[in-house]
Amino acid sequence: MTPTTSVDGHSGQRLGLTEWLQDEHIAADYALVEEELYWNNPDLARQTGFVQPAQAKLLRLVPSESDRLQILLPIFNEDDTDVANFLFVPVNDAGVGGGGSHWSLLLVDWRADSRGCLSL
Repeated sequence: MTPTTSVDGHSGQRLGLTEWLQDEHIAADYALVEEELYWNNPDLARQTGFVQPAQAKLLRLVPSESDRLQILLPIFNEDDTDVANFLFVPVNDAGVGGGGSHWSLLLVDWRADSRGCLSL
């Protein structure tokens, strides 16, 4: 990976032409976004949650809704005061054994009237 600098001067990573996007890249980008969000808009930052790639994969694998809820609750309400209205979920086309080749980023807006429509 090649180091790069964002518009605001934060350092990050740039993938080479033959490199694949991995969980650690998403986690690093989340960290940069969270830092900038807290700096620029603390109120919005308190309403925003980020599901890590490993958590997203686990959500797909656990059989019961109650188990999925146990994974999501700490993300929605990190310190028992702020509840996330916005949730970023990375989605990969990998199967149970891994090997995915495509990432998508799902944004869930829990303020909408269609609460509960998220199906993982």
